[in-house]
Amino acid sequence: MVVSFSTIPFHKLMREAVVDLLTEYKQSAGLNLQIYPGRPMSIFVPSIFRDAQPEDQNAAGERMRQRNIHSQWIAIWGLFDSAEAAEQRDDFIDGFTAYVLDNFHKAHGASELFVGPVIDVPAFQPDWGSEAQRNMIYYATRITVEGFASG
Repeated sequence: MVVSFSTIPFHKLMREAVVDLLTEYKQSAGLNLQIYPGRPMSIFVPSIFRDAQPEDQNAAGERMRQRNIHSQWIAIWGLFDSAEAAEQRDDFIDGFTAYVLDNFHKAHGASELFVGPVIDVPAFQPDWGSEAQRNMIYYATRITVEGFASG
């Protein structure tokens, strides 16, 4: 764990960094992927959005703390885990995790990012949006980008 001064706006930096990483990876891989920094009102596949961003903090002295942010994103691939959706998911995860490793200082010069848990959600059902959307069940993946910072 790396030490961070309490004044770094790390939540904002993490969200911006992950959006940038997703956008850059999408462009470099030629993907058709909609990227949202928060939950979109309407879901169109394939898309990815930030679902939650919890943080662990530990005091490390006066005005200092250890910070670990878990930026959790939901990638929605389709209505079913078909061969096409599963292949798209696998290709995306393999490519994106490598891209994050190559750009591990994206949030801040004194930060480190990596992809943590990747968990499939074969029956993801949104609890917002239109009634039709709330009744849809999607094949999705929860991707967590871990962030550590010092500065």
